[in-house]
This record gives sequence, C-alpha cells and structure tokens, in this order.
Amino acid sequence: MINLRRSPRRKKSSSRFLGKLIIVLLIIIAIVFVWLILSSIIPFGKEPVTVEETTKEEASEQEQPTTQETIEETTQEITEETTEEPEETTEETTEETTEETTTEETQEVKPAEITIPIYFSDDQAQYMRGEYRTISNDNPVTNAVNELLKGPNSANLYALIPEGTKLLNAEIKNNVAYVDFSTDILEGVAGGSTLQRFIIYTIVNTLTEIDEADAVQILIDGKNVGTFGDFEIGSPLYRDINMIRQ
Repeated sequence: MINLRRSPRRKKSSSRFLGKLIIVLLIIIAIVFVWLILSSIIPFGKEPVTVEETTKEEASEQEQPTTQETIEETTQEITEETTEEPEETTEETTEETTEETTTEETQEVKPAEITIPIYFSDDQAQYMRGEYRTISNDNPVTNAVNELLKGPNSANLYALIPEGTKLLNAEIKNNVAYVDFSTDILEGVAGGSTLQRFIIYTIVNTLTEIDEADAVQILIDGKNVGTFGDFEIGSPLYRDINMIRQ
C-alpha cells in the first residue's frame, strides 16, 4: 500500500510562508496607520506656509482697522458735505426770496397817482403852457390823453385837438408811448402848419412828462400814416422844450 502522509518538510514551508504573510500585512497596517497620523498633523498637497506669508497675514490683519477707520472718516466727510449743501441751498433760497421781496417792495413803492402838466396852446399860438393834473398811475398814458381831450381849465389856454377826437388805444413799449386816435384828429390838418405842429406837440410834450415814456408814436385808426399835414409822424417823436413856457 502507498503511504499518503505529508512530509514534515512541506508542513514547515507552509507555516513559514504564512508567518511571512502575516508579518507583511502587519507592516502594511503599520505604514497605513503612521500615514494617517502624519496626514492629520501635516496637510499633504498644500504648500508650506513661509515666514514671509505669515508676516504678510499679520500685517494685513493690522491694516484692516486702518481701512475701516478710513471708511468711517470718508463716511463722516460725505455726511458733513451732505449736511452743508442744504445750508448753502437754504442761503441761496433766502437770497432769492430777499431779492423777490425787494422787487415786490420796489413795485409797491410805485405811487397810485402822479401829478403832471397837461399842455395847451396860449392865446397867441406861440407857446404852450401846462396845467397840472393829478391822474391815476395804473395807465398813465390813457389818463393823460383823456385829460388833454377834456381841454384846459384856464380861460387863457386853448385846446387845439379837434373836438370829437377819440383815443382808441394807448400803451408804453420800450419807453415809447403809442397812442392811437380816431380819424377825427385829421380835421386839424386843414388849419395849417402852425396848428398841425401844436396838435402834435401838445400830445408829445404831455406824454413825455411820464417817467416811463421817452418818446411818442402817433397812430391814426390803428395805422402809422407817416405824415400829419406837413409833419412827419412815421417814427417816434421826442419832446420839444422850446415850445414850452411856464
């Protein structure tokens, strides 16, 4: 019969192999354990922090309060400027209000009535003399012409504007008094150059007594007729003081 017993030599080799395998496994386990410990202490895959970087981080932390202080200072300056602007606006508004008030006061100072001479011809038709009349200052040109059309109070003075003449319109523009008469005034043309001259200048000299009127433009029936008999009336006429006697 054949003997099936294993030889002692095979048993020994198997046990040696097993022992070596166990030792290798223990070494691997030990290496893994050591690696885990080291990885928790030293972070792998990250660059080591140098002394310079540490110094920069500390300096950055020290600068942060300074930056915050700068922001706070800037905020305070903006707040102060914003606070000052309303004061300037208030001052400007106060000045404008003062100017408007001054203008209104100046306009209010304008008298309700004015007293001016209304000119009529003397009995020789050589000069004109004034009779002082007090008129409303709301529309002084109209009121002055109406007084002229009424005629003089003195028996030694004469109204030369033809009777029935009407004032159609009156206004002041750019220091020129514009007066528009009805065509009845043309009846005075037939009286000759002396009468024509007195009709024109009793109007011009009377209206230029008003402060706002430096000259007079005479219109007839809304038109600039150009001439009144022998006299040019197409442009504004200025007062003739040589015709006036006190």
